[in-house]
Amino acid sequence: ANVATADPFGVVFDESVIQTYDLTVADDDWAWLNDNALLEQYVPSILTFAGIEFDQVGIRYKGAFGGLRFCFDGEGNQTCDKLSFKLKFNEYDSRGRFFGLKRLNLHSMNGDPTKLHDALSYGLFRAAGIAAPRTAFAWITINGEPQGLFITIEEIDDRFVAANFPDGGEG
Repeated sequence: ANVATADPFGVVFDESVIQTYDLTVADDDWAWLNDNALLEQYVPSILTFAGIEFDQVGIRYKGAFGGLRFCFDGEGNQTCDKLSFKLKFNEYDSRGRFFGLKRLNLHSMNGDPTKLHDALSYGLFRAAGIAAPRTAFAWITINGEPQGLFITIEEIDDRFVAANFPDGGEG
């Protein structure tokens, strides 16, 4: 599915519900992703969201020199309970969109025992009139296995910049 015209803020960033993101990744791709998490390279997946199936969605671990590197010890063993993900809807199909979005960040909130820091801080910025990503909570499963509670974070890209800075600028 390619849902390009719907309002992402009414569905994806509805803070009144916890949306479920069911991802399916081929066993070989899932094994490769877990063996090579620090490379931050995409593998294909299928996302089922609100009864809609999105094919050929790129999924990778995210964090680069931030949280991801701190989630592995010197021998390369994962030390965090869960890792953050990035979904890229146009990785394999340039027209791929998810309610108008090309990318979506799924933050694990490992360093936040309250699971509220991101939602509260970005919400405070927006309430003060400062351009900041939208957020919502999400329950993530991969291949039927629960990954836990994550927070979806709007990607700061050309769409975000155009919506927040209509007088110019590029993402």
